[in-house]
Amino acid sequence: MQFGRPTGVVELEQEKHLLRRRLDTAQGEYEARLLELHNDIKHLTTRIDSKDNSVKQRDEEKAGLIAELTAQNSRLTTQLQQSSATEAALLAQLEGLRDQCSMRKTSLQLQQSSATEAALLAQLEGLRDQCSMRKTSLQDHVYSLESLKAELALVSDKKADLERRLTTSLSDKEQLMQQLDEANDRLAALERQLKEQEMLYHNTLKELERLQRSHDTLAERLGAPDAADAHDATARYEPTVTLGV
Repeated sequence: MQFGRPTGVVELEQEKHLLRRRLDTAQGEYEARLLELHNDIKHLTTRIDSKDNSVKQRDEEKAGLIAELTAQNSRLTTQLQQSSATEAALLAQLEGLRDQCSMRKTSLQLQQSSATEAALLAQLEGLRDQCSMRKTSLQDHVYSLESLKAELALVSDKKADLERRLTTSLSDKEQLMQQLDEANDRLAALERQLKEQEMLYHNTLKELERLQRSHDTLAERLGAPDAADAHDATARYEPTVTLGV
């Protein structure tokens, strides 16, 4: 002898099936949102990598320029040292010639020594001019190096600021997603409440229609009131209109 399933078991299975469908739908929406978030994070990561590559390339270029300026600075320093050494040697030679001039009293030797001294002085002035120009160029390179260092520090600060902004944006996005989920939950609750109100409204209308039909049927059975009573009843419910003069 076979027995049918109890009504409660069937309802539970139907509710279980409905809950499973809702769970699948919610899981699909969650996976879609998760994929969207992954895509946003990937896009932001790509932008950061591109920015990092750009900053790295600029850092490499600046490092190369700094190395080149440093090497040039070293060369100029070496040349300056050589010029200083040459100047010292010429001064020593000039002092020696002056000593020779003081020791030799002849006019010819004195004239030759004076000419040689003038030539050495002219050569010494030329070396001093060269040293002065090289010192000026060295100072310009030092200023350029300091400017590049300052610009590099500024770029590093901008990079750190962009990373902080990205972290803040990701945090804000997570908060917005949480608020969106809460809003969706509230919306779903409101929709359920609206459906319940609509069902209650339709049931109330049906009950009113049933009561109206019962009232009409009862009125037909009892008989309609006479015209005078109907007229008096109608007059009682008609609004009174007062006309101004």
